[in-house]
Amino acid sequence: MDHLSLPNDPLFVESDIVHVVCEEDYDGGPFLTYPLRKDRAYMVPAAGHVSYLDYELLYPTPVSELESFLQAWLFFGLLREILGELFHYEDFVIVGETNPSATRVVSTSKLLSLIDTWIRSTATSDSNGRVSYEHIAECLWLTRTTLQAAPAGFNPSQLFSIASVAEMMGHAANKAFNVEPRYNRCPNVWTLNLQTTQRESQMLKNGWCPSEISKCMHLFKSLQTLHFLSRMGALETSQRHRWCSKERCEAYQNNLRQYQTVHRTVDCSCDDYVTDSQAVVEILEKGAVPVLKIHNLESLDGFSAEVVECQPDHTYIALSHTWADGLGNPHANTLPRCQLLHISKLASTIVRSVKSSMLNNQLLIWLDTLCCPVKPVEARQIALARMKQTYQQANHVLVLDASLQIYNCQSLNAVEACARIFTSGWMRRLWTLQEGSLAKTIWFQFRDGAVDLHSLWSALCRILTTEIGRKGLAFDLMIVIRGLRTFFHRTPGDPTAGPGVSILIDALQHRSVSVASDEPLLIGNLLNLDVGKILQSPIELRMQTVWSQMWSVPGGIPRNILFHSGPKLVTNGHRWAPATLLIPRDYRAAAILPLRNEKYTGIPCPEGLLVQLPGFFLSSPMLPPGLPDDPWNLFGGLDEKALYMRDRNKIWYQATGTVSSTAVECEKEKTLLRKVIQTSDHHAVLLASEFDVQSDLGSQTRNALLVEFQYTQDGVSHVQSRLQLIIVKIPGSLLDMLECTYQCAQILREGELSHAVAVMNNDRASLGNPVVLECSEFTSSTNSRSCRGD
Repeated sequence: MDHLSLPNDPLFVESDIVHVVCEEDYDGGPFLTYPLRKDRAYMVPAAGHVSYLDYELLYPTPVSELESFLQAWLFFGLLREILGELFHYEDFVIVGETNPSATRVVSTSKLLSLIDTWIRSTATSDSNGRVSYEHIAECLWLTRTTLQAAPAGFNPSQLFSIASVAEMMGHAANKAFNVEPRYNRCPNVWTLNLQTTQRESQMLKNGWCPSEISKCMHLFKSLQTLHFLSRMGALETSQRHRWCSKERCEAYQNNLRQYQTVHRTVDCSCDDYVTDSQAVVEILEKGAVPVLKIHNLESLDGFSAEVVECQPDHTYIALSHTWADGLGNPHANTLPRCQLLHISKLASTIVRSVKSSMLNNQLLIWLDTLCCPVKPVEARQIALARMKQTYQQANHVLVLDASLQIYNCQSLNAVEACARIFTSGWMRRLWTLQEGSLAKTIWFQFRDGAVDLHSLWSALCRILTTEIGRKGLAFDLMIVIRGLRTFFHRTPGDPTAGPGVSILIDALQHRSVSVASDEPLLIGNLLNLDVGKILQSPIELRMQTVWSQMWSVPGGIPRNILFHSGPKLVTNGHRWAPATLLIPRDYRAAAILPLRNEKYTGIPCPEGLLVQLPGFFLSSPMLPPGLPDDPWNLFGGLDEKALYMRDRNKIWYQATGTVSSTAVECEKEKTLLRKVIQTSDHHAVLLASEFDVQSDLGSQTRNALLVEFQYTQDGVSHVQSRLQLIIVKIPGSLLDMLECTYQCAQILREGELSHAVAVMNNDRASLGNPVVLECSEFTSSTNSRSCRGD
């Protein structure tokens, strides 16, 4: 896969070698009809026919046969279809010298140059002499759809090679035909259903944190990015992440009772610099920001610092760091003098590099370890409440992360520098989201110097518009930068626009904090809430105070907050509200469902959250007299984890519980089936968004809640949430089978056997109604006050 970009000193793995496995060459005919010419008509989409994915599930093709066919069609055939006369089979195959028939290997070393030639010729030729953009898009969509049906045993290297080439040809087509992003018709995402286990395993071997791998797989959509990251060398020692999981990084969690501040070197024994705490407190009480004025950087013996009040015309640099690197101090406002001198020299270099004028040649810095008082508690709360102001007013923010300072920035291009930054420990911490978002200018310290994020952004912009081979990689990294730097100003030209709840939840994914009570404070700062009020609340009620102010943020409280699967608050009237927006240790990442931007909001009230949601009323078919409510005792109690629901229009849905602590607790008492079937007339399913009942393009999935009716008052249904669900609308290709099963069960229920069983002893187990719930859609969206169940 030579067409994919690599980092400096890339790690070579055996999966980089892709063997030629197709048993016959592509026949040179039209791409879209190749399966027809090979007696595989079922692979070509046709109205009214079973989809290829469903066909493979019913009649699986042997994996080796499928690998051979798809490589000939989707790799060599796709390249020939798009490149035309520029395509030559021998340009993409390397033949071994000793045994040519056994050592044929795919090579894409010439692909980028061929693409450049093709783009130039396509841009200058008339429409009669070139393949159309619409045709290329259709070929790429068929390629992606076909790859999604690849079975689990399909060679992941073969799969990745086809998908990565197809992704690059999409970028090339958009450039050749000068298609703007909003008019793009080629597939944007090729990672859907793609087997990434191989790359995840390789990243683990390279020393990556499991949660960082999970974040990358979720955040980055380009195969160029995933390949680049999987070939980067170890970011840190793998031993640091030996206790981490896919859900959470433990390497940067600090035990504050055992925390030890470190010196620059292990053999250093210099004295600590001790902050004038009284001066810091007095400045904070005046409403100002305390900073350190640095004197004499030439030597450790002559070095000194003093606390001063920052004036409006002062230039100061705020430090942002992870305490896991040893620069914090939870016990006192002290720091080894060697560390403070080193930090001051780094800050001085930045000031000189931007030719910033320092008032009277003063160097001023702000460091939380020294400028945020440990005691008294009242002064510390003032400093924490003013943290946002501190970083907003700083002229520069310098990021110190040990994992970055082992690399020379001069030897890294912009892509690798950004990749190192965005996979560093600094990006995993909650406090650093605020510090990076508020910075006027943010710098990242490497071993040989600091790099400002703006220059990296400019370099990525150039790559995005000029380099097909790194376009997806640059785009992914720019998304991360944009998310960090525009967090507080989402709307261009509107300085008052701030982030909403949905944006915040997305930003907090895979971040953590050592002190749990800091989370409400950070959320308050990030959403412009009354931080003072949050700090005055008892620690156990701080998140409740946060949610009581959420109505004031842009967009209010999105109604789909109800479908956030993390732990909830336990106080009455607030049991709909998440107790944390981070991923707790005992929850799986999949259980914390990210929220899309929601245009509908909920209104908090004493009973809960007033919302308007689509959904279904549930009801069970009437049983003949004598049949038991629970049909499963005869079989020893089946553990049903799924429900099939059928509405009046004969549309079928499947409901399953999500993987979360709530689901586990609910199923300890009763199975999902028993719980609903016994009291189904008192239950409803609320959907996060409506299904498109007119569409039959595959299955549709929605987050949902199983709720139990409490009472109705003034036209508003008061319900209590019982279980998080995933609802899938069954595609048309499977409806006939389900409907036939349903009708058979109906016949069985009304048959002689059921009636004979009904007259037997009521205490004995017997057959019952089919395991299907009748559901009727709400005639209109239903208002419901929803509060979390115990």
